Amino acid sequence: MKTNMTYHARVDRADRLEYILNTTGIGEVVAEAPNDERGGFRKLTNTGVIIVVADDHKTVVTAFICDIRQARSVYAYSHNGRLPNYLANRVYSNSTYQKEQP
Repeated sequence: MKTNMTYHARVDRADRLEYILNTTGIGEVVAEAPNDERGGFRKLTNTGVIIVVADDHKTVVTAFICDIRQARSVYAYSHNGRLPNYLANRVYSNSTYQKEQP
């Protein structure tokens, strides 16, 4: 699968994306919700990363290691339910990485 990236993701956030790859990894998408701030969608992965994509669902705008509030928000929208324990634990264990991400 070929993924397109915006200039922002490819250049401005290159350090952050490399940091994610070297710490938590990207993982697999487990939930998705609209990105209220600027359009597009937020995709939550099983490693506690949120990938923001454009409306086409293919172009990566940015990505970041999320906090528990962000993870719960995306998961609840997508599944109308509570964040599973395995994922909540993963997000909590990522807290140091989340605070230190570029």
